[in-house]
Amino acid sequence: MIERVNRTFLLIIGTVLLALGVAGLVRSYGGFGGDSEEEPVLGGSVRRFVSDNTEWFWPFVAVLAVLIAFLAFRWLLAQLQRAPSLGELQVRREGPGGVTRVAGAGLRDALISDVEASLEVRSAKARIDGDARELEIDLSVDMYDDADVVRVRRRIEESALERFRQATEAEQVTARVRLRLAGPRGRTVR
Repeated sequence: MIERVNRTFLLIIGTVLLALGVAGLVRSYGGFGGDSEEEPVLGGSVRRFVSDNTEWFWPFVAVLAVLIAFLAFRWLLAQLQRAPSLGELQVRREGPGGVTRVAGAGLRDALISDVEASLEVRSAKARIDGDARELEIDLSVDMYDDADVVRVRRRIEESALERFRQATEAEQVTARVRLRLAGPRGRTVR
């Protein structure tokens, strides 16, 4: 879910910056007719406005630049954060028995343990995002190089993810599974 918002935001920003760059390049070659390549980018009214309001305009621009830099830094830290994004999940609806809540880290650890129970899996990492109705799982699995990839994938899809869906009672569980051959099994030499 958060990844979708990030992709959309970056697509919009990238498209706007690309359009501005192309417009500047076309203008520099006189693509807008006349002597547009010789004219300043900012018109006379804009330059006059900045000149007339210089006492507050440049401090405002500086504060705005610092704010944008701060928000960009916070966004970057959020992208680098490796903790699970699901804090807590309500798995039982309210009723006579109350509400059951499960920590996101516990769900993640249970899923990883279930996947790693296979002798063909060396290690697994998972990230869970979403809410009680719709969960998104990003699962990375390192297998031994002699593993049967089809069998490991089938076990993850039909066993581990199905048990996870039943345990969370989520209406929809979307999973992205990355399988990677990670090398031979460790051998002991005596």
